[in-house]
Amino acid sequence: MNNDLKKLTTEELGQKITELSSQLNAGTYQRLLFIAEFDSRQAFNEYGMKSTASWLNWQVGIALGAAREKVRVARALKSLPAICESMQTGQLSYSKVRAITRVATSETEHDLLDIAHQGTAAHVEKTVRLLKGVNRIQETQQANDDLQARYANCIIDDDGMVVLSARLPADLGAVVKKALEIETQKILDELKNAQAPHVQASDTQAPDAQAPHSAR
Repeated sequence: MNNDLKKLTTEELGQKITELSSQLNAGTYQRLLFIAEFDSRQAFNEYGMKSTASWLNWQVGIALGAAREKVRVARALKSLPAICESMQTGQLSYSKVRAITRVATSETEHDLLDIAHQGTAAHVEKTVRLLKGVNRIQETQQANDDLQARYANCIIDDDGMVVLSARLPADLGAVVKKALEIETQKILDELKNAQAPHVQASDTQAPDAQAPHSAR
């Protein structure tokens, strides 16, 4: 075998390495598909394991951290068809796929694919780190904007009635609404119970009887 390799030119060696790498990329994609299906079935339970990653660590010999990453990538690929196609055809390495799936969405995967095809794995990793930083800034800004848009007011109207108004996220608004309904019902029940004895006494009180005329 070694003698056969020595007969190859440098160009032929490079071509063989490239061809085999492409095949490995496609094979890795197939393995990720199997991992995703295994994970969706929670098949690790049948082996008494806690997760797909722990099963990979035990059965395949992959370090636990690397196994967790493979599971994450396998899950992410379910919603990224363009990246799947590129890896399935051997064009994209696992290293690049691992990086871009940290930030890729169905709307951004094509742009990230362009970056992955044109740059090295190190370049892709750096780009993803920058994008994650930008995303965090945008998420923080959005959270601040949402917070500033919230309000809850309580005022006393001219006729003495209490007027409540609020602008809250749907989930928080639902909680506040339910709490108000419960407390309002409690107050109404207490008022009803407080009035009940007076009403009952009024209903049971006998009318004044007329005094009988004395016999003459």
